[in-house]
Amino acid sequence: MGEARGWLKLVEDSETGRLVGAHFLGPQVSELIGGVTLAIRKGLSAADIIETIFPHPTLSEGLREAALGFADGPIHSEPRTRSFGN
Repeated sequence: MGEARGWLKLVEDSETGRLVGAHFLGPQVSELIGGVTLAIRKGLSAADIIETIFPHPTLSEGLREAALGFADGPIHSEPRTRSFGN
């Protein structure tokens, strides 16, 4: 897409682990809305997204990268510290 920057964040319910939302910033990110909506409506977790195969290189693999933020950390960027008001 000719862009080196973008941002994806998945939001999960801390009690159930289910995805409840997402934030996207970047070119053509509207292409991701359908997949995230499906995941939310079907009660999927970040772990479910991690176990899903996404082709490389594609925009959709960013969803798996974002889900890895709940586990061992993303492959293609620096992991961030999780903070929940602690």
